[in-house]
Amino acid sequence: MPLDVWLVQIGRKLPGPTSELVFRFGAEHDTIFYPSPLERTTFPLLFRMEDYYADALYEGEELPRLTLELDQALLEFEGEEAALSSLHRLRDVCLQAVREGKSVLLYAD
Repeated sequence: MPLDVWLVQIGRKLPGPTSELVFRFGAEHDTIFYPSPLERTTFPLLFRMEDYYADALYEGEELPRLTLELDQALLEFEGEEAALSSLHRLRDVCLQAVREGKSVLLYAD
């Protein structure tokens, strides 16, 4: 069961007909969070997606803050190519959501 990353219309809590599946987290999710080199208190938005089996929704002003957390998190995963790739992709999705006025939904399929 993947953890899907979707671009969704603001206010949606489930993917819909206008939603776009961007990518899926796989085993790299565990690399990021179990055990994590990141401090939960320093990365509160990022840690909302820690539970692989739960949804996480990021909207509005959270997206630029999550992007900043991702910028900082990228520094902690040197040499972990799969984790770096997913963190970069998630960062790009956040920036795209801001540009398009959408939300980012991590959906536990």
